[in-house]
Amino acid sequence: SSRVLWTLAVTQLKKAMADTKQRPFPVINDSPTFLQVVGNLSLGDISKMALATAVAVPFGYYAGGRFLRVQNAWFLGSMGLVGGFGLGLQGSFNRLKGFSK
Repeated sequence: SSRVLWTLAVTQLKKAMADTKQRPFPVINDSPTFLQVVGNLSLGDISKMALATAVAVPFGYYAGGRFLRVQNAWFLGSMGLVGGFGLGLQGSFNRLKGFSK
């Protein structure tokens, strides 16, 4: 039953994404490439990356044990950067497709 619900949700999402009439903002590029999405990053997207990294580094430092603090800070800092980059790409992609402003 959960598989049926998942399939319904995915098909509704695909229909909503395919129908340009339901998009609240004008479509800039209907099928952007990765480089176009990266080139469309705004200052807000870059600040999301910086914020995620800035939160992850001290958390990693203090969450690490006595001997792994620096390594843990580097690791979680890089994970925060990757996660923030993903959030930034999502915002940029949504702006290009007309789902956000």
